[in-house]
Amino acid sequence: MKILLALLIWSACVTGSLAQDISALATSVIKLNRYFFPLCGRTNFSMIVWAEILSTSGERKLTIPFLFFNADGVTRQDLLLSEMANLPAENRRRMKLLGTDLVTVVMRPEESKACLSLNRLHAYCEMALSADLLEDPMGKNVRYQETAIGTEEIEGEEYAKAQFIEVGHSREVAVIWRSKTSGFPLKLEMRSPDLGGINLRFFKVDLRKPPQAYFIVPTNYVKLPDSKAFIPYAVELMKRRNAQSPERPAPGEAGQ
Repeated sequence: MKILLALLIWSACVTGSLAQDISALATSVIKLNRYFFPLCGRTNFSMIVWAEILSTSGERKLTIPFLFFNADGVTRQDLLLSEMANLPAENRRRMKLLGTDLVTVVMRPEESKACLSLNRLHAYCEMALSADLLEDPMGKNVRYQETAIGTEEIEGEEYAKAQFIEVGHSREVAVIWRSKTSGFPLKLEMRSPDLGGINLRFFKVDLRKPPQAYFIVPTNYVKLPDSKAFIPYAVELMKRRNAQSPERPAPGEAGQ
């Protein structure tokens, strides 16, 4: 199932070094969307997502929380990098110090571009999307074979449980719990003997169309030439802050 591979690539990009090139993250996001939209059955929503990445043995490797917005194919993901489970304390501290702990990726297929923002830095860059990424961004040509499993009550609500297998990819299986009220998933679990697995749990789901302002870069953000410029820019800002901070008195000099 290509959605599992897309999710694993996405998670690898999320946990990778920003100093390399987070343009790979934007590429993985649009690939993820292509296979996710047919499963969720909606083109407008806002929600909080917890993504749990598993090894082939079923061991949890990491957990990534993010905010997910979609308005008729224009998507936004706010990646809460410092909230990742199992993140070393030093990495968490460094992210917050540099201001690289909150990354936003906005995909605009109709404009053939993506926008990457580091919101703590008030900085962003744009990247063009290749033709293959724009071929089917909403996943209209993706086909799944669905098999009903039954119903399950979770937190007082009935959910229809079904298994999905992408046509031509029988070794990867997805199980989805859909609300019988809204039809939107509560959670999605994917397993592959070759790739491992991913569990997605959705919280605070709002099926109204998000405001357009969610997908527009604030006017006070600085535009950088590309994603490789984020880390040098963050370091420069930190140097400026340190230079503007008053020097602390040496021990014993306070009050003199």
